[in-house]
Amino acid sequence: MGRDRHVIDGIAADNPGECVQTVLTFSTTNESDPGDERPQYREATKLATPIDDVGRLRICRFVNGDVPVEGSRDRLTLEQSRTLMQTVLQLPLAPPCEQSAQHFAAIELLRPDGSGGTQMQVELDGCKRLSLGGYSATTDNLLNVITQHTG
Repeated sequence: MGRDRHVIDGIAADNPGECVQTVLTFSTTNESDPGDERPQYREATKLATPIDDVGRLRICRFVNGDVPVEGSRDRLTLEQSRTLMQTVLQLPLAPPCEQSAQHFAAIELLRPDGSGGTQMQVELDGCKRLSLGGYSATTDNLLNVITQHTG
């Protein structure tokens, strides 16, 4: 099985690229949900989930999971992308939540050579969770990077 390569290292910050057309919505959770699967997920998906070797991340924002927000996609610098992923690794498990979000961000995790491809998703309202092999709680800092970044 080969990997497709699409070099993204030289992409300008003002070139946000193309976004997927829909993003999966999050499930509500309660106290009886299974435990944290994040560490096992990340270990099992190292090839598809770059962490230390992540390339420049593209952030795409959506309303209701299927409506891309006009002009709401952009690309982080390499340093911002790596800082974001290190922050994601430190996030605690999200507490149970029964709220439904209306606004989301989707971030495809790619290396500079274009390999990888795991989708990371974030609720921008509601419970404000991050989904990457399980639900993590987010921080104001992380949400600011995802919602405020403009190239």
